Amino acid sequence: MVFDRERHLRQLDDDMAHGRVDEGIIPLISAINERDGYVTTSSCAGRIQLIAVPVLGDKSHSMVLGKWHSPVSDDVISEAAGGWDGKGLLHLQMQSMIVHVRCRDLKLAIALRNMADGCGLKYSTIRSIRLDRDDDPQDIIVELQGTERLDVPLGRDQLMVSCEYLAYLSERANDALQRNQEKRQALEQTLKHTPSSQKGDKQVQNF
Repeated sequence: MVFDRERHLRQLDDDMAHGRVDEGIIPLISAINERDGYVTTSSCAGRIQLIAVPVLGDKSHSMVLGKWHSPVSDDVISEAAGGWDGKGLLHLQMQSMIVHVRCRDLKLAIALRNMADGCGLKYSTIRSIRLDRDDDPQDIIVELQGTERLDVPLGRDQLMVSCEYLAYLSERANDALQRNQEKRQALEQTLKHTPSSQKGDKQVQNF
């Protein structure tokens, strides 16, 4: 696949115009897309969510009862839990930010992955590489992701946690979301303050 940066940027503009991009992630993806050789393809700022599933792992029949991209109180979570029909499993989750970036070449992919790792996004990795007919790497995707996460069962067919424990969980989830934001902002600032070259592979020397 040819590295088609402009096509992805046009799609991003359309997604932003229709509110399909988390506001909190826009500064970071803008900083990435300002650099030659990179283009973001999907993103999430990080979130806390309350989700009900019939059985563990059945995402296709899950129901999100509440989703928050900023700190949330236990009262709000408890109110959202009131919408649960009491069937299956109820989980409180905190999910880290995630950004997928298509890179023009392998050197740039390694540079971005290392930069993210240095900012505390330790689960960042080169997610996929396709080879062309000459076995040269192309269509390289880097996944930027932090380690902050929480996935706690709250009940099976009925709520099984106390108000005090739910308050404790909301504090832990909010703490994790705050750390996620700090690392996201650290990478954004590092990208903005690291010089880049407009000449392909030379850019990697500046990381």
